[in-house]
Amino acid sequence: MSIEEIFQKAVQLSQDGQFEEAEKLYKQCLEIEPGHPEIWNNLGNIYRRVGQIAKSIEAYQKAIELDSSYAPAYLNLACTLLTIDRYDMAKLVLLKLVNMNFQVAKSLAMLVVCHLQLNEQIEALKLFRENKDNQEFLNELEEYGVLNYLFELDKQWSMI
Repeated sequence: MSIEEIFQKAVQLSQDGQFEEAEKLYKQCLEIEPGHPEIWNNLGNIYRRVGQIAKSIEAYQKAIELDSSYAPAYLNLACTLLTIDRYDMAKLVLLKLVNMNFQVAKSLAMLVVCHLQLNEQIEALKLFRENKDNQEFLNELEEYGVLNYLFELDKQWSMI
């Protein structure tokens, strides 16, 4: 079986929730090609899903080390850092994405959450205002439970 076939099988197993089997196949892929950031990123996703946060962070960092422009690893690393309330570190990772011109709704919404958690309301509001015409961005903020707060904050600050 080729590395591509092993990789695709691992992806399918992961989607089916068979994380232990997917992990084995990703590790098999890494034995063949240890320098592939996508494999490390996907392995990090497996670790995150089974609650092995430290291992997931290490895997994402390895993916970034191998390819400093591999945006999915940054996004997944930031998401993981948010789950353990490391807003300061997540913010740095997300700002790196912004500097790479990888400004998807999810990363921008996560950055707003970081700003709010770090008591940086002005930065959060600025980012909110710049992107509030983007429905996907608004949906992400709703998922994080901060959308109504931002609308209220925007209303308060517009009166000043």
